[in-house]
Amino acid sequence: MNAQLITEEEFHDSELGDVYDLFNAVNGQILNGLLDVNKLDEYGPEDAEALNVTRLRKVWEHTASGCAECESIIRGLSRLRESLAATAG
Repeated sequence: MNAQLITEEEFHDSELGDVYDLFNAVNGQILNGLLDVNKLDEYGPEDAEALNVTRLRKVWEHTASGCAECESIIRGLSRLRESLAATAG
């Protein structure tokens, strides 16, 4: 149980970047209320390896499980991106 808790906490750790990396890798695109995991298929082999797409898919699976903390992080990142776009535009 404790190992599972640590793993779940790692998904939300900005130092490790998991949810943040996934958000950036899919350019914040949302599909059916979740980050659009299909965007990961657009990377070529070298970029996919550099981004560790396999790990990002596991992060997506975690977010798709209904994790409230992931939803909050993604919502915050989306709002920040929208705010920056409004300021720049």
